[in-house]
Amino acid sequence: MSYHKFLNEYVFDGQLILQCDKDTIINKYVESVERGERNPVILQHNSSEIYFSWVDQPWDSEKLGIKVNRIDFISYICDSAGKISEIISYLSGTDLIYLRLSINHQLVGMLKHFDVGLVEYGEKIMFGLTFKDEYEEEPPVGINNFSELRIADKFDQVILISEQAFKQNRFYRDPRFPERFFSLVYRSWLEKFISGSGSILCFVEGDRIRGFLAYSRNIENHNCLRYGFIDLIAVDRDCQHKSIATKLISAIRNELINDGIGFLYANTDSMNQGAINLFHRTGFRQFNVLKEYHYWKN
Repeated sequence: MSYHKFLNEYVFDGQLILQCDKDTIINKYVESVERGERNPVILQHNSSEIYFSWVDQPWDSEKLGIKVNRIDFISYICDSAGKISEIISYLSGTDLIYLRLSINHQLVGMLKHFDVGLVEYGEKIMFGLTFKDEYEEEPPVGINNFSELRIADKFDQVILISEQAFKQNRFYRDPRFPERFFSLVYRSWLEKFISGSGSILCFVEGDRIRGFLAYSRNIENHNCLRYGFIDLIAVDRDCQHKSIATKLISAIRNELINDGIGFLYANTDSMNQGAINLFHRTGFRQFNVLKEYHYWKN
């Protein structure tokens, strides 16, 4: 099965992704395979094929002292638990496997009936927001409170807010992860994010960061794939119910419109009711739910 056929048939639900966007994403996927970043596998099981691809997780492996991989795509596998076990057996040299599946994926229903060692530790809700082609009539209240974060600029404050806000995270829920790993995940991710293509918009009062929004953008194609993505949004627990998160989304919305971007993605944990309410309140539409699983070899 070709990558194009697999991704078109099994990955995209077509609700929010244009065909030109699909083609661009598929091409990026194929390029990542050619660079050796993804490892595609086709397994024969009786008269059918199982297609999946996996990615090394070197940072997780180093910090945990074990071999960690992530399965990033997997085809529908009909009704055989043996096929699930065959995928896990293929990665027998791996100590920990991460797996994320759309709630509509056939495998989600199967995992309720077959004990193959995959344990659900999280559920991500995916949201999308389409912008109008004009700015808001008035700039968001408190616009002078916003600033872009630099790597050496009050970074520990952002880490502290992250640790307070994201205890619904799958790493926090899984008791086999050491407590220190939770803090390391956010510190390392934010450092890489801010030093790469991502940006962090902060809401500041005096010398204190009261909330932040980490976001990225993709404008590599003139006609397609012009979108923003909210990777993290959090508010200091002492400053809840002051509309800080709403102001952050309003500010980034205007910035993206100014850059000619018309769409914004976001996701949050299904247990984070505050974030879910925020996205609904600011006009986002839910379009998918992703289940997150861990498989520990021992």
